[in-house]
Amino acid sequence: MAPRNRGEELLAGGVAGIVSRTAIAPIERVKILVQTGAGRSSAGYTGLVREMYHNEGLLAFWRGNTAGVVRVVPYMSATFLCYEEYKAALLGCGAHKQQAALAAGSLAGVTAVCLTYPLDLVRAAMAKPSSVYTSMFHALRSISAERGVGALYSGISATVLGVAPYAGLKFASYEALKGVVGASLGLDESQLRPWQRVSAGALYSPSVRADRPRERVPRPVQTWPAL
Repeated sequence: MAPRNRGEELLAGGVAGIVSRTAIAPIERVKILVQTGAGRSSAGYTGLVREMYHNEGLLAFWRGNTAGVVRVVPYMSATFLCYEEYKAALLGCGAHKQQAALAAGSLAGVTAVCLTYPLDLVRAAMAKPSSVYTSMFHALRSISAERGVGALYSGISATVLGVAPYAGLKFASYEALKGVVGASLGLDESQLRPWQRVSAGALYSPSVRADRPRERVPRPVQTWPAL
């Protein structure tokens, strides 16, 4: 087994998080508004998008993205690093590769959530049109001062319950599909090029969309009027 570079694992997770989070920020903003009931339009999603653009301008679709990026960088970095650490430990204990990937993915997802959940709550609160927070630090200070530090973890139990199976399936599916892609091309997994690994990632994405409840349930709690 090739020696691991933990710095590269952290960097890879962080860069992947920044790029992906910024690219889908408009979709995330609209989704949060729909989930919390703050965005309602008789014309559905397309009507809501038109209303946001007309009333708030193009940059409205990236409102709260800074908080999202600040949250997703440590989240993705922690997920990537913890996954490799947990997987190596499980494989060292004699676990099967797919079992190790499933368990390590679940543990990594839960660990990352526990470390970064307050940032996720702040991101959701700042995405609301009625948000009074000028920055994520302002939101963190205000929420903890008004409702206590525990308020920064409102809804975490539902999120953890959803993240555990989601993250486990995500990593297990990715590892399995890497093998499928490699076998179809006559290559070992270690020989796969970046675009081939991306292809494996794209293939596993639809298989883990059963995670929607993990996001739907905590949103109303995260963006409770008191926030």
